[in-house]
Amino acid sequence: LKESEKYFKQAIELDPNVAAAYVGLAETYLVSPIFRNGSPAETMPKAQEAAEKAIQLDSSLTIPYFVIGLKKTLFDWNRDEARAYFKKAFQENSKYAPGYYWHAQFLYYFESDFAGAVAEMRMAVEIEPLSIYAYVNLGNGLFFARKFNEALEAYKFSIQLNNLNPLSYLGIGQCNIALEKWDEAQKDLETSASQDCDWAK
Repeated sequence: LKESEKYFKQAIELDPNVAAAYVGLAETYLVSPIFRNGSPAETMPKAQEAAEKAIQLDSSLTIPYFVIGLKKTLFDWNRDEARAYFKKAFQENSKYAPGYYWHAQFLYYFESDFAGAVAEMRMAVEIEPLSIYAYVNLGNGLFFARKFNEALEAYKFSIQLNNLNPLSYLGIGQCNIALEKWDEAQKDLETSASQDCDWAK
């Protein structure tokens, strides 16, 4: 992600009117804390700033609205503004897979709509059936919905796509804790930690 940030910034230096570069930079800043590339307090405001610049340059773009929607959900905890940004984004673009699992997080954090969140996650998988993160997020949605066995299947499929996958091993471990499979849970959490996942340590 540091490399992505560098190249998007270089593109902006070459042409500060290229909206797509700001979109890429906004997405990079948005997900950076998940992968330990900066704190949310550092990167989330930058994500919104880059997204707003992209919209200023090209108001027809929709990904920036998804970015701001998730930032409003996870960082600002602003329910009404998050809902408004996601609504605007989906009006224009229903084929952006991350938008579905980002919106799903809004649904289970703010609305306690676990069925709706799982449906959104499944839409992301339908759009990107070979996406590791679509299946990780589907597993997360099913876990929050307390459908632990279904969540296990989603996490396991994500691992089939890429075995170097600490988030899925962490999710499997959490499911096995919920299912009181203590030995299996320990093994999975140790695998997640061995792949350098801070959440499992």
